[in-house]
Amino acid sequence: GDGATGVGTARVGVLDARGYEVPGGQGQGFNFTWYVHSGLRYRFSEHVSASLGVYFQHVSNGGQDEVNPGVDAIGPTLGVAWHF
Repeated sequence: GDGATGVGTARVGVLDARGYEVPGGQGQGFNFTWYVHSGLRYRFSEHVSASLGVYFQHVSNGGQDEVNPGVDAIGPTLGVAWHF
């Protein structure tokens, strides 16, 4: 039905950032990443909804190297969906 609902997602993974191919880069061939997302979705009708939330992501080499600066990112999410 119509109305607001809470939404959330959490994921964990690995990635090949290829930072070693960038002069002065600090990445490695194998990095860890995880993120969480939380927000609200409002369903206007059977076919249309909109969402607003916040997303946090962390990427690091998990201590595989002496240099492990890690990267944290946080930002808003906004979406409109057509359900068919």
